[in-house]
Parts: sequence; C-alpha cells; structure tokens
Amino acid sequence: MVTREDFFPGEAKLIRQMFDLGLDWLHLRKPGSGEDDYRALLMELSPYERSRTVLHEHYHLAPELAAGGIHANSRHPFPFKPTGERSEAKFADERGETAFPDMSHSGPTATYSGPTAAYSGPTAAMLSVSCHSLEELSAHKAKFDYLFLSPIFDSISKKGYSGRFTREQLLEARDNGLIDKKIIALGGITAGNIPIIRELGFGGVAVLGSVWFSPSPVTSFEELRHSL
Repeated sequence: MVTREDFFPGEAKLIRQMFDLGLDWLHLRKPGSGEDDYRALLMELSPYERSRTVLHEHYHLAPELAAGGIHANSRHPFPFKPTGERSEAKFADERGETAFPDMSHSGPTATYSGPTAAYSGPTAAMLSVSCHSLEELSAHKAKFDYLFLSPIFDSISKKGYSGRFTREQLLEARDNGLIDKKIIALGGITAGNIPIIRELGFGGVAVLGSVWFSPSPVTSFEELRHSL
C-alpha cells in the first residue's frame, strides 16, 4: 500500500484499520512534506505498524522510530549505498505471515549517506527502489530486497500516466527470470487485474489509486486483499 501524497484528517485511523485487515507493508510517500507532519503520522501508528512502514522521505527517522525500511525513488535517487546482494529467504512477521513471499533482508551492511541519512552499519531495514524500465530493474535488482516496477497498467491516481510495458515484454522478463518474487507491480492495480499480475510472475502488488480514491478506502482494500 502506498499512501496518498497529502496528509488528511483520519488518515492514521484508516491505515490502522487496513493493518488490522492484513496490510503487509505501508509505503509512506509524501513528496515535499515537512518532517514534523511526517513524524506526527508515524507516531500515530503502533510500534508494530511502524515496523511495517517504509519511508520515501526523511530517511533519518527510520532508526529513530524503528521504521521497517527506506525506499529510493526519483526524488531521492540513491541516498544510501547498499553493499552486498540481498537474498530471497523468507521474511515472516510476528503474525506468522509473509509480507512478500520468498523475500527478506539477510543482513548485509547498508551504508546511509547524505544530508538526510545520518546512520550506517548493519540494519534490519528493508531496502526498496522504484524502477520504470526493465533496464533499471536489471541494474538494481541484486542490491535491494524488493523493487517496484511501474506503471504496469494505466495509473488511477495519475491521469494520463499510461502503462509502459507490453504483455509480451513482461512475459519475456518473467521467462528470463528478471520478474520474480522480488518484483512488485505498481500502477493501475485493481482486484480485477490481480490474475494478470500472478500470470506475469510478480511477487506482489502495490496499490494507491484503487484504494485511496474510492468512496470507502478500507472496503476497497479489503476487496483487493481477498483477491490476492
């Protein structure tokens, strides 16, 4: 689950309801946000929920608030330098479930550098990145625990942001082992196209528009969750 870009009243309550319904990971994405608002939302979540939250901004809050990971993106291309390869062992949570099957952090050192990242050394945090081409995916795959590939379908939250890949390209990437359990599909994901995502070999989905832009985000999340 990726958050809306804006903060809004009752957001933390909705997020907590989704965690109660089985949300695996929350990606906290608030471009241009101030640290105070960002921190305040995190503090409304329980320690467990923060441990399953990945930060897209304000990376230095990750160790302070025991967040679950940090995510590199076009706004913050590579604020850290992951060293070593990331494994595909199981990553089970305290409920005995797997967030992304066959995928985990195996303990390599991640060195964080830059003005917004002030810590280094071994970390249990998940490291992820956004990719928008198969070439990017190939270049970064070994260095991260999991990777977003987008847009797979026409975006719901970004009008005019169309799917970037043909079915044939994605099937070839699957057959060549590029798309596997480490790769998460993003962009236009709905309950109706989950079977296509499975066929294409993705390890999971990240959703935004189909949940947050619906009349009832929690109901929409529950329906999508049941389709997985």
